[in-house]
Amino acid sequence: MKKLIFILLLSISFSCSKTEIEPLPTVDFTYKLNANGNVTFNVSSANADSYEWDFGDNSGGVGRLATHEYNSNGSFVVTLKAIGKGGETVTQSKVLVNNITGTVMFYQSQNGGYHIEVSVDGKYYGLITGYQTSGSPECGGQYFVTVSNLTEGTHSFTAKQINKSNPLTWSNTFKIVGGVCSKQKLTY
Repeated sequence: MKKLIFILLLSISFSCSKTEIEPLPTVDFTYKLNANGNVTFNVSSANADSYEWDFGDNSGGVGRLATHEYNSNGSFVVTLKAIGKGGETVTQSKVLVNNITGTVMFYQSQNGGYHIEVSVDGKYYGLITGYQTSGSPECGGQYFVTVSNLTEGTHSFTAKQINKSNPLTWSNTFKIVGGVCSKQKLTY
């Protein structure tokens, strides 16, 4: 009986093989906010073969090196999944985008017979030299004044007819949202 137990133990020890367990990936990332919502992501990882990104704005990407352009300011939760032979590891970080600028366009809806000079936040930007006959014009129209690269928030404007003895003037505030062109109609 002792001989049988010995043979059994001996056969069990020779039939078992050691399986090497692959380590889980480790992953982390940093980011750099570039101009106008463009973000560059840098990954540090080990034991990962591929990467999947969720940029927190309903878009994603793949790869170790990633850049993404956000089209609005805000806080976004970015998720990175690292995939390797040992499994998957997920990390998240909040990315604050606060450098997307906006645009405003000033136009008149009828011909007042005079050009209108426009200033925003005390700085002169140009002359309205024409008018929109119907509907709303596209930003950047040739007869209108378009001011770009304004920071998000409230700004003030003044507008004044020129070369008229009793000129009409307009003044007010408007709100800029990053990535958006707002339109300011000057009416008579």
